[in-house]
Amino acid sequence: MIFKEVEINATHARLKALEYGNPHGPKIFAVHGWLDNAASFTKLAALLPEYHWIMLDLAGHGHSDHRPPGLFQLVDFVYDIAESIRILGWEKVIFLGHSLGGALGTLYVGSFPQLIDKLILIDILGPLTKDPDEAAEQLQKAITGLQNIDKKSLPVYPNIEEAAKARVSHSQIEFESALALAERGTKPVSGGVTWRTDPRLTLASPFMLTDEQAASFLSAIACPTLLIQPSHGFPFSPEKQAFQKSLLNALQIASVPGCHHVHLDAPTEVAKAIAEFLKK
Repeated sequence: MIFKEVEINATHARLKALEYGNPHGPKIFAVHGWLDNAASFTKLAALLPEYHWIMLDLAGHGHSDHRPPGLFQLVDFVYDIAESIRILGWEKVIFLGHSLGGALGTLYVGSFPQLIDKLILIDILGPLTKDPDEAAEQLQKAITGLQNIDKKSLPVYPNIEEAAKARVSHSQIEFESALALAERGTKPVSGGVTWRTDPRLTLASPFMLTDEQAASFLSAIACPTLLIQPSHGFPFSPEKQAFQKSLLNALQIASVPGCHHVHLDAPTEVAKAIAEFLKK
């Protein structure tokens, strides 16, 4: 069984994805984390081939198009997810999201609870938030960053292996996992390879939800939810996580050894937890 490249022509972006598994099996729509791509889920999918997988490259990531000029908005990603699932014609989807993908998933599932059968989140429970008093400063950072984006240049590496090593040096991820992301996330240029990623993704978000706004989405999620919680995951506030957990009525937690990219570094343990959750 091979991974098939597919194209999803959403309204304002040409999105790419990987398709895998049993086309007649339950549908899993998977969305990766910030600066990652669809290859984030290939190891998991290979361990769960009885499901029909679509693994999306978010706009500006992997092989998907970059957005038109302007600021990146979180809700644009949610729209892309909604459009992709609509275009696929999928109903009663299993949504799987890691990090940013999980945060986007909570916004989408909270908005369209009738379309989702089950929700699986890896090392996140909801979108990152800011206090309302920080809104003006946040927008100022985003606009100033965009005004100076032409001064930034993406690094060039002699080969994909060196790009993967650079990724390892900046995040808790094993080399083989970083290599899988780099193989899909780089492109050839003069002197070697560079990232396909849209440089604007490294800028501050122009607007961020407040705790109260994020809570409204989490409270609207009606389906059973599984949180894959790695032992050495992202250092979220324990108080905020406890609050988010209290908002989900049907939350199950699977603790697994590993770091933020545990689904890539230790896919067998994660696949086992997902299989048990989905068979209940």
